[in-house]
Amino acid sequence: MSRARKALRQVLTEEVSVPVEVAGQALGLKRSSAYAAIRNKELPHVKIGRRIAVPTAWLRGQLQMEDRT
Repeated sequence: MSRARKALRQVLTEEVSVPVEVAGQALGLKRSSAYAAIRNKELPHVKIGRRIAVPTAWLRGQLQMEDRT
């Protein structure tokens, strides 16, 4: 497993939510495609002020990662 993939896996298991860019990277999407998925309501998200975050629990489920909670 590459170093970048390990770092991404660590973020997904330790954080409650991640920025759209990180979620897109985990799903193999470009930044613009990730934001398009947000606009089309294909990617669950929460808005916190101006920040848009994607729940890592959902991402782990989509990526079929075991849940360590």
